[in-house]
Amino acid sequence: LGSLFDPVGMFAKEQLRFTAMNEIPLLVTFAMALYIPTTSVFIQYSSTMPSMLAVLVTYDYGATFFKNLQRLMGVTFGNTLPLLLMSVIELFDCTSYMRFGLHMTSIFVYYVCFTFMYYSSEHWSTIGCLIGAFGCYTLFRPCNAHLDSDFSGHYKGIAQTIIAMMLKMLVSYLLAPQEPRDLAVQTLKTAFDETEEAIKCFCEGVIEDTKGVGLEVSVQKVKKAIATCAELGPKCDPIVQMVPGTRTSFKKSLYDFALEQMHLVLGDLEMLVLAMQGHQVEHTQALVARISKDKQVEEAAKKRKAELKADAQEQKIYELMQSQRNWAQVTGDVKETTKNVFGVCYAVLQHATEEPLGGQQVQALRNMSNLTKLDGLEEFYDQISEEGKKTVKSDQAIFDDKRIVTQLRRTRIGVVANALSLLTEHCAAISAKCFEHMLYF
Repeated sequence: LGSLFDPVGMFAKEQLRFTAMNEIPLLVTFAMALYIPTTSVFIQYSSTMPSMLAVLVTYDYGATFFKNLQRLMGVTFGNTLPLLLMSVIELFDCTSYMRFGLHMTSIFVYYVCFTFMYYSSEHWSTIGCLIGAFGCYTLFRPCNAHLDSDFSGHYKGIAQTIIAMMLKMLVSYLLAPQEPRDLAVQTLKTAFDETEEAIKCFCEGVIEDTKGVGLEVSVQKVKKAIATCAELGPKCDPIVQMVPGTRTSFKKSLYDFALEQMHLVLGDLEMLVLAMQGHQVEHTQALVARISKDKQVEEAAKKRKAELKADAQEQKIYELMQSQRNWAQVTGDVKETTKNVFGVCYAVLQHATEEPLGGQQVQALRNMSNLTKLDGLEEFYDQISEEGKKTVKSDQAIFDDKRIVTQLRRTRIGVVANALSLLTEHCAAISAKCFEHMLYF
């Protein structure tokens, strides 16, 4: 009960907005049905408007106008198309076999078409669902020889449905905190900021969760932000914008490309997490497997494994990389590239006028060269190789080493270097796309 009636969650800003966005149209339509007499399209005490809005109660993260427009189309067609089909079916007598076959075929084709639309269409599935749902009552009504007398009631119901949906669209628009494009850009900026935070944590050696901070935590936040961006993408497409207003069209192609590259950047960050976790300096499990026949030695090996802390073993890789001369150059280049590229991409997406685009990030990006190449990476490779040569092992020690290749430090450092290099390339691709939308700056 504590989690169900949590005051903090119940009175959060978004929860109050959700409540007002659905409650206000319900109360207004209920009052209209209660007090407006039966004139024109209104029928006093009719439950059509409030009940229809109650069925369509939902929460859309971000923009609601396009979703409500789809609901309006779905409900309208769901009430109109079955009525037209039944008008043709009613041309035959109730006892006619032709009527039975036509009625059965109409129902089958109707639901096959709109069910297929619901499951297969990416953007119009809501309309297909509502057309199928609201068509049930009319299509499955028993034969009635006096159907003509009920046409006016049907059309009044359709008119009331349109009025209720228009009211809901108006309230949703007035209570919307911002336009879909602004929300999408802000969410993408969150993904950018969390990516920079993840890189910062990696460069400082903070890999796992340390009081809510760390590479692993930031990667999860990046993944969540990217998922939200993908959900908001269709809602900010210029083709669904009814009245553009004074702002220039949203750069949807740049947004989609940046989101695609961020998926690749997320993969690079996950490779960093994978490379930095699970390393064992002393491979005690292999030792236990080889000498399991000797109980005393086996117990000693298990005790040694318990003494070795996983964090301390994993930290050895970071300490080795940090001790190299070019480590600061490599990490500094990654930080600078991501900061400038993300800053420019955010500025270009947010830019909504015909005025020239400027800013520190734009100027910094213009002055940078060889964005796709990570500075100091080759030298860093050479230094790691030279560090490995300092460890001298006898032939027998090499033969006795039973570690798998994924536990070797050079393998893991190679994965780290490759992930950093790819991350830089993927960010540089975003900058190239940004310049396509910066005709003058």
